[in-house]
Parts: sequence; structure tokens; C-alpha cells
Amino acid sequence: MLRWSSRTVRMVLFAACVPLAAVSSACVGLDSFDGSMDADGGEGFDADDDVDVESAADHDGDRVSDDAGSSDREESADREEDGHDADDRAAEDDGYGPDADDGGDDAYDADDHGGDPDGEDDGDAGDGGGDDVGDSADGGDADGGPLCGDGVLDPGESCDDGNVVPGDGCELDCSFTCAAAVDCDDREPCNGDESCALSHVCQAGTAPAEGSACLAASGAGGACHGLHCVPISCGDGVLDVGEACDDGNILAGDGCEPDCTFTCSSGADCDDLVFCNGVETCSASHVCVPGSAQPEGTSCTTAPGAAGACHGGLCVPVTCGDGVADPGEACDDGNAVSGDGCEADCTFTCVGAAGCDDGLLCNGAESCSAAHLCQAGTPVADLTLCTTSAGAPGVCRTAVCAAIVCGNLLVEPGEQCDDGNAVAGDGCESDCTFSCTLAAQCDDGLVCNGAESCSPAHRCAAGAPAPDLTACSLPSGAGGVCRSGLCASIACGNALVDPGEQCDDGNTDNTDACLTSCVLASCGDGFVRAGVEVCDGDPPRSCTTSCASTGTQSCVGCVWSACSPPAERCNGLDDDCDGATDNGFGIGTACDGPDSDLCPEGALACDTVGTGTICTDTTSSNLDLCNGLDDDCDPASPDGSEDPQTGAACDGADSDLCLEGTNACTSGHEVCGDTTPSTVDLCNSLDDDCDPASADGSEDPLTGASCDGADTDLCLEGTNACTGGAEVCSDTTSSTVDLCNSLDDDCDPASADGSEDPLTGAACDGADTDLCLEGTNACTGGAEVCSDTTPSTVDLCNGLDDDCDPASADGSEDPAAGGPCDGPDLDFCLEGIGTCVSPVLQCSDHTTDNLEACNGLDDDCDTLTDEDFNRDNNPLCTDGFWDLGMLNGDAGAQFATDAYWNEQWDLATFVESDLVTSIPVTGTVTLTSPPGMDFDLYVYCVSCGGLLAGSSTVHGLTGHTDVVDVARDDTSLDDTFDVIIEVRHVASSICGNWTLQVDGDTPAMTITCP
Repeated sequence: MLRWSSRTVRMVLFAACVPLAAVSSACVGLDSFDGSMDADGGEGFDADDDVDVESAADHDGDRVSDDAGSSDREESADREEDGHDADDRAAEDDGYGPDADDGGDDAYDADDHGGDPDGEDDGDAGDGGGDDVGDSADGGDADGGPLCGDGVLDPGESCDDGNVVPGDGCELDCSFTCAAAVDCDDREPCNGDESCALSHVCQAGTAPAEGSACLAASGAGGACHGLHCVPISCGDGVLDVGEACDDGNILAGDGCEPDCTFTCSSGADCDDLVFCNGVETCSASHVCVPGSAQPEGTSCTTAPGAAGACHGGLCVPVTCGDGVADPGEACDDGNAVSGDGCEADCTFTCVGAAGCDDGLLCNGAESCSAAHLCQAGTPVADLTLCTTSAGAPGVCRTAVCAAIVCGNLLVEPGEQCDDGNAVAGDGCESDCTFSCTLAAQCDDGLVCNGAESCSPAHRCAAGAPAPDLTACSLPSGAGGVCRSGLCASIACGNALVDPGEQCDDGNTDNTDACLTSCVLASCGDGFVRAGVEVCDGDPPRSCTTSCASTGTQSCVGCVWSACSPPAERCNGLDDDCDGATDNGFGIGTACDGPDSDLCPEGALACDTVGTGTICTDTTSSNLDLCNGLDDDCDPASPDGSEDPQTGAACDGADSDLCLEGTNACTSGHEVCGDTTPSTVDLCNSLDDDCDPASADGSEDPLTGASCDGADTDLCLEGTNACTGGAEVCSDTTSSTVDLCNSLDDDCDPASADGSEDPLTGAACDGADTDLCLEGTNACTGGAEVCSDTTPSTVDLCNGLDDDCDPASADGSEDPAAGGPCDGPDLDFCLEGIGTCVSPVLQCSDHTTDNLEACNGLDDDCDTLTDEDFNRDNNPLCTDGFWDLGMLNGDAGAQFATDAYWNEQWDLATFVESDLVTSIPVTGTVTLTSPPGMDFDLYVYCVSCGGLLAGSSTVHGLTGHTDVVDVARDDTSLDDTFDVIIEVRHVASSICGNWTLQVDGDTPAMTITCP
């Protein structure tokens, strides 16, 4: 139902009356209707009206409008112009209408066409006979005529409902509000078609759906919005007829286009068919959603049909050097620079180390980085073996392979030393091998000059001469003795007792006290010493005994013994002189002959040669039969032991026919030992029961029994049948293996669980961290248990995969890798760090040798201090002397000095200057040992192996002085002479230099050098 307010009624009626003014008196006065009566009984348009009547016309046809910013109340009680209906035709200047002094109170209805100047109505049909002062509600004049609104239907009234409510079916002029729908129609198609009810009340229509098509007042097509027909406009946010959408904007692509159509309805509306930017789709909000672009570089085909690649969602031709790795390109860095990881042909500079390695050992193994750049290798340690470009052996030096050259002062692989010279015997030979490393390389094998040794400097040192008469061997192999350091021949018969000789009498007589072999005569030497021995080593000789037999004498203690009789013979004589004949042979004793029995049927007699006896029994053997008698006279043999029936096969008392026993002699009778029951016929192709009528195996207990076939298990899965003399099992199933599962899979309780499990006995790795199969599986408690209890195997640097993990580098766990180490020099100093260069550890120690110095320090890091300076190696004087020069021996004092830390030979020459025969040429040699050291002094004339002029061997480790004087007799000749001085080390606790002073022309008078 429509709810009508006074304002609504007024608006509706006003809208309805404007076009119907000529036919409806109900419209009279509506131009100023405010729902209240004026004071004079007429209705006026006063200042309290809350609705502007914007369509009312003033007397001259001008519009009267409210102020835009003012309410009706402000609009005028003092308004000078009356509002008139649109149908007023007279203006107050014509005499029609109210005068100026009316104050605007008079209202004229739509039918007024004029009036008196005094304002009175002339009585036209619309006035109802009343005067002009009053409104359309007047029912009549004050004279008592019909009154509309009194509730009485008077003549001329269509209705009278007794109220002044408009639109209730009976209007203020007592006419019906409506008589037909046309009276209610407001010509607005969008609020529905109004109708007139039976009560003459206008009924609102049913508004059509929002957006329904309509015909606007202009005649153009429109759409209903807010009960009004407005022109159709896309973009106003209202979905009109013919529009698929209207989002109130003119943005394209947002789901609703500026022409109010959807941006898309399906994927086909969006897909641009470009492969590289993916497949576009249409969302539920009709917005095109971009596709997922193909990965950069995906192969595609360009518009001309050429091979291309996707870049930025577009298919572009494949071009090397554009900075994009296209299909077929390993890389593309956008430049043509070589060696930067990506080459000008879009291939990687390298992929693996093989692409970088120049094959040169010394500069290290080049590698390929993750950025495909070739990385230089780490140069290997200097002196590492290599092969030069010419194919010759070499060593690495500062990352370059240089040829190995002997004589360059560098000890290189394959060289023991390199002193840069070709001097032989100086410790390093011209072929860069040590002059010696062992004493055996220096020893000349001659006992007399001592045992030569090899010094720490690898020089051969002379030995200490053996004492004279020390046994030795001559070059011929004959024995000799040492004399002055040389091996002299030993001559037996020279009347000198040499080493190895007991005597030497200088003759060739072997019957005296000294034999020609220079051995003292003795009993047993084979020679009879005259006057002392009667025999010596003579063989035994014959002699006659006291009983006239032939005896024997022996040479005992070089004298003949008494005559010993021979042994007794069987010849009827007393050969051994004991008074009895043939004693010990038992002549006449009963005996058994050569038969097999033991019966003594003969007697003993001498044999023909007299060395033994014979038995006279010539009877044959007696057989021992089963008869209760000892037929063979041998109580040890049982009765019947030789009876032919004894041991013969026999059949017992059983029912079979088989000879299953043997006869035995029991109490003088043969008894068959067959006590077996009847023999059953087994399956063996034999007639076990000795009955050809019974089938083979007919009684065999295995026939028909459960059995195991030819498989390796013991499971009885078949039945035996006797075939061809053998039980054949019908078990043809495969072997059941005994797995490690606590079950007897192979039906063999004797086999251990898992005995055939393929894992049992297999190599396995234990709980350690390495991957080495160092144990074997054993089935324990139904599970395989690995016996590998070894600790984790560390990966040493040896070219082997010690930890059995190919992923770990060789030597990754070697304790020496990364630790201090000593390089290829000759010292023992840890001056480098170990690095694993598979398969060997290489040391970064490239320093030269730290040579031991005489300073109380362990210079060569071998835990010994000054060890090279305290050696008793007694070098040979033939190695050369340190020449101290010439000193005056008889014409004024002169001296020379020397100092050294080791043994040494010095040469000094004492010169005769005055040639005066009365003054000897003399000198004194003084050696002072440092504290804590002991050196001995030896002084020789002529040569170091010759005459020892003197020695001083005062021992003491706190320092001491050794002194030797030398002198030569003065003659008329030049008596100048040389002395050779040996300083020999004895003992030491520290290292220090001895000092030597040689003085000439000293008062030494004892002649020591002839």
C-alpha cells in the first residue's frame, strides 16, 4: 500500500492536475495548498507551506521560485505577488485578480477568466455561487446554500465525506479523487501503472525491475532507476538492459569494458596464442589473467618459422652473444672474451679439470671452477720428480720442470749429494753419489792398517794400525802377520815362533821336540819322538796269547799294550784263554728247526765256520688243528689256529641262506659265528637274503619311506622306490636354503641357522665411520651380525682409498697432512708443512741443509748435539795433510799453530839453517785439548805409517796438554826433516777446538827421527 502524506497528495494531484485543469475542478487552489484555511475562509499559500510550488505562474507569467538557500518560512508573509494557477489569463493590471492591497491573500482558481476591479466574482460556474472571497472548499455562500465538506451529498456534489483530506476518494470540492485509472496515471512508467480503486482512491502501481527498459519523456529509450525512467548510460554503475555489466568506470580490461561488455567470458577471449608468455585465462570476475611464462631460454619458433628461444615472454631468434643462454648454448655472457667462463661460441671455457690441465706436473693440477673458469694449480714442491719437455728426467723448480744436472750444487732426486766439483774422495763424487755411506765401502780388507770407516761427511777415514804380529792374510791367501801396518809372510822353519806357531826349531826333523809344522811334538802327532816314545799312532799288531791263540797289541800312550786274546769261537778250542771250550754257544741244547712250528725236535751244534750254531731239527711243520691239543707246540697260539675250517664262511641257525658268519675253534670244535637274524633283502642289486625269488629291495626299510631328493636341503619331500639297485627319491623340488631367520629352513638340525644365507660370510662394514668391508656377517640370534670391530680406518696419503669412501680425498685424514715435516734436505728439521699430493705426502720445506755446527746446539735437528764434531774416525793421512810450513830447527825459534774440532793430520818441516854439526835440528809439538774433550797427540817421522817419533795420551775430559819433542842428529849434510802430526779424538762431552803449536829450535836433545 502507498502511504500518503499531505505533501505526497499535493505532489500527486498537482502532477495529475496540470494536464487536466480544464476538466477537473479538484485542481482549484492547489497552487497554494498547505492544508490549512485562511482567516477569511479561503486557502492561502502562506509562509508555513513546506513545499515550494515551483510550477506556479505569477500574473505576468514569470516563474516564482524559492531562494536557493532559504526555506519556505523565510519566503514571505509579505510577498507582494500572489501565486496563480497556470491557467490564469488576467493580470492585476487588467483588473483581474486581487488588488495590490489584498496582500496576496486572494486565490484564484484555474477557471477564473477575469473579475471586477473590486475583486468580486461574476458568478461563473466554478464558483458555486459564492463570492470571490473563499477557496475551493466552500460549499456555498454564507446565505445557506449547499456546503461541500459537511458530509451531506448535496446536488451538484459527486461525494461529500465530511473532511478535507485530499486523495481519500472524495476531494475537497466533493468530486471523486478518481473515476478511472487515467485519473491516477502520473505518466511515469518506472513506478508502475497506477489504478483507481472502487473507493475512487488512486492506487500506486507495481514498479518494474530496476533497469527495466522504458521510454523516457524525450521519446528515447531508457531504463528504470529509482522509479524514474532515465536514459540508458554505460558507465553510470547501473546495469541496464542490453548491458552485460556496468562497473561505473570506463577503464578497459578491468572485467567490464567501457561499452559495458565483459572483458572476457572464456580463455579464448584472452589467449594471444603467444607460446612464450604462457596461456592466458579468464577469471571468474571476467578479467584476463596472464599465463605462466615459459622458462627463459625455452625453445620456440619465431614468426618467420626460425628456431628461437623464449626471453621476456617473447620468442626471439637464437643469437650467441646476446647475454641469454638459448637452447643449444651452454652459456651466453654477452661478450666475445675468451677464457672468462663462457667462450665466444657460447660454450663453457671448461667443464671439468681435464679442460684446463696443461699436463705439466710442476705448476700443479689446473681445475675448473664452478663459474667454468680455469684455475691455476698449486705448484708442487721443488725437487719433485718430473719429465722435461725433451722427455728427460727432471725436477720441479718454481713450478717449472728443469733437467737434473749433477754439479749444480743442488741435491736433486736421484742424487745423493752435489758439491759442485769433480774431486774424487771428498765425500761427493763427480756422479753426485757419496764417496761412501758405509764403512765397508772404505775398508780395503787389510787387517794390518786397521778398519777404515766412512765419516759423517761421507769421506773414507783411515783405521788404527793393528799391533805388530797380528795375524793377517797375504794377497795369495796365505797367512801372515802384521808388521808396521803391513801383512808379512809367516815362514815355518825360520827359527822364529810366529803367530799360530807353537815352536820353530829351523830344521826338518820330526823326531825331535818341534815338528816341521812348527807344532810341539806330542803323543798322537804320528811321529815317534826319539828316546821318548816307542810308537805313535801305529796300527794294532798280532801277538800270541798265553793259551796259544793269536791275540792283538795296541799303541796306547805311545807304548804297546799287553797281548789281548781273541773272542771265543765254536771250534772245540779255548780261544779266549778262560779255560773253557766253546763256552757261550750252548752246544747240545734242544732247539726247533726252520719249520713254522715251535716244537724242539733237534739240538744245537757248531756251524762249519765256527762263528755260530745250527739246529739239527729237520722235521716238517706241525699244524694246530681244532682238537683241543697244542699241535704246533706254541702255547701262545689258540687251539685250531691253523685248522682250514677256522675262519671259513658259514650260515648260522637263521632262516636265510646267507653265509654271514665264520667258524671259530671253541673247546676243540668249529662253531659258526652267524648269530644274525634273517637277512632282509635291501635295495642294492644284490640277493641279500640269498633267495633269488625275492625282488631286490623287497624288505628294504627305506623303500616307501619319506625321503629328500637331490637338492641340498634335508627336507623329506618325496618317497623312496627301489630302482636299479638304488633307492630313488621322488623329491624333485628345488633346494630350500637355510636363511638367517631362526628357522630350520633346510630341515637339517645339524646346520647352523643361516648357514646358506647369501649374507652369511659376506664381507660387511661394522659400526665404525669408514665404509670398509672389514668383517664378515655371521648369523646370530636369527639376524646377520657383522664381525667388523676394527676402529675407523683413516684415509692416509698413499693413493689408496683407505676409508673405502671414493668421495673423500686421498689423505683427507692422514695425521701427517697439515703437520710439520722435513723436506728433501739432509737435516732433520721440521721446516715445512705436509700436504697430500696423491699418492705421496709432500713437504713444503724447501730450505737448504742445516749443517751441524760446533756450537752446543742441535743444528740439524736430529736430537744430537755437535755429533759430527766428536767422531773417532781417525782419517787416513793419505787424504792429505794440513801443511804448517817450514820452521827453523837450529837457528832461532819459530812456531806454527793450528786449531780444529775433529781429528786431523798436519805436516811440519824442521829446517837446518846453520849446517853446524854440533847443533841438532829440534822441535816441540804441543797439543791442548779443550775442556770437556780429550785428544791424543801422535808424531811420526817420514810417514804416518812409519816410525812413531812419540805420542802423548794423557786422558782427561777437563782439558789437558800433550807434548812430544822431536830431534834429528846433526851431520855434515842437510838435516832438514818432516814430521807428520796426528790429532786423534778419544772422548768428549761437548764440542770445542783443540789447539796445536809446533815450535822449532827447542832444546830437545833426544834423537827421535833418524
